[in-house]
Amino acid sequence: MTAKKRVKLISACLGTSLLLVQTVQANDDTQQACGGYARAGFIETDVDNNAKESAYAIGGEFGCKVDLNDNINIRLGVSTSVDPGVNTGNESSLHGDFFDEEKDSYAMLGEASLNFNYEDFEARLGRQIFDSPHMDSDDLRMVPNRFEAYQLNYGVNENIDLGFAYVTKMSGWENGIDQSDFVDVGEAYGADNGDAYVAWAAYEQDGLALQAWAYNLEDIANIFYAEVLYGADFNDNLSWEVGLQYDHGSETGSDKLGDIDADTWGASAAVTNQYFTVSAAYNRNSGDHGALASLGGGPFFTSMEDQTLDAVEGDDARAAVIGIEGEVLEGLTIGVAASEFRASSKNDYHVKENNFYMNYEWNEAFLLEAMYADIDDKNSSDDTDQIRVILTYQFDGPF
Repeated sequence: MTAKKRVKLISACLGTSLLLVQTVQANDDTQQACGGYARAGFIETDVDNNAKESAYAIGGEFGCKVDLNDNINIRLGVSTSVDPGVNTGNESSLHGDFFDEEKDSYAMLGEASLNFNYEDFEARLGRQIFDSPHMDSDDLRMVPNRFEAYQLNYGVNENIDLGFAYVTKMSGWENGIDQSDFVDVGEAYGADNGDAYVAWAAYEQDGLALQAWAYNLEDIANIFYAEVLYGADFNDNLSWEVGLQYDHGSETGSDKLGDIDADTWGASAAVTNQYFTVSAAYNRNSGDHGALASLGGGPFFTSMEDQTLDAVEGDDARAAVIGIEGEVLEGLTIGVAASEFRASSKNDYHVKENNFYMNYEWNEAFLLEAMYADIDDKNSSDDTDQIRVILTYQFDGPF
């Protein structure tokens, strides 16, 4: 992208943001709050015997929430990721995770929703963040995944929540087509089209958290996911948490992605003292089909920076992770995690991945995230190293 085009794109984003502010300020009967974040990022992926890919980007999000009355509001937000002009001119070595389908800068209306709340009932209609086990924002690049969804939530009491969503489209770096565009959920899964119907229930009390989710991906699959977490204190300085999860999927309708028969379970455990947390997790798939893919990071306890259970090719996929992290200084967290992903036969799939990461939060506004992933494919000489660094400045507002 030329410098002239970058200036035009940034100007268009600022112009749209100012228009949002002026529009909401024009009506004295409404109340508005604007905010968002500015972000700078660097990513590099180095695969042995292949060309190294890297990219710098700047961008972020700016949006406004307009309160029409005590119960109804509108949220509008612009998202952007811009090539700052310091990247290589060689497109083959430009990393695509920050940019659109053409590896170019982009701006988009990432959030546009009408929201309603009354007592224990809430509705969110339109483009929004929608976080669930198999569809989530996974905010690991310049702009998070977003969904066009029509979501209803009901708080039965202080412990139980029920919900339903009709999800039609997805944008973001994991939609598989063009992160700068909202595409059909079915397309994001690899079919030609298809919407999703999602229902859930959640319960929390005294350290116990339960959740159950049911998905119908139109003409693709039915998915059921359940999870239970329980945590408690040993004493004033030591606490623990254990978790179990189960995931099942089967084809439905015209089965656009073919036969699906996936059964996956997982377990996790963590012990935390005043400064450090030691954790371990295990997942195993025993169905005739590999573990179910997700639009986002996915639900599995063993997910790493690069590897997830659904990436394993071969029968009886399984994954194990151990990790330790700690807050070594106020606001500074460092950690390391080691994992193994394999099929029943290691000749079919056997990958080890180590993650080293750091998060530093300062003044509740600045967040620096750094991740280094070392991915060792035991069946290939093409091992991978990946570095991701994201600096975010959050300013007041609804985002």
